[in-house]
Amino acid sequence: MPHNITKQKIHDHDKEYFGFSFNQYQRHIREHWEYELLSAQQYLKCYDYHLEFGNWFIQALGTLHKPSKTYINKWKLFLEWLQNSKLTI
Repeated sequence: MPHNITKQKIHDHDKEYFGFSFNQYQRHIREHWEYELLSAQQYLKCYDYHLEFGNWFIQALGTLHKPSKTYINKWKLFLEWLQNSKLTI
């Protein structure tokens, strides 16, 4: 693991920070923290592309004969989240 982080160090950190250690089903998720960091980096790198694509895609959906209102609303919600100052890093 990078930066000399071992499973035991993560376990000890969780025990100290949360007051308990994760059970066997939750361990799988916490052991993939590097994946989460890479995903966050990709998100930040592509933030502008997400905004541009989302705006274009919503307009394109609006030109369809009978677009799904639910689907369009989900994309609009995604764009709202992207532009929300409390959620933006």
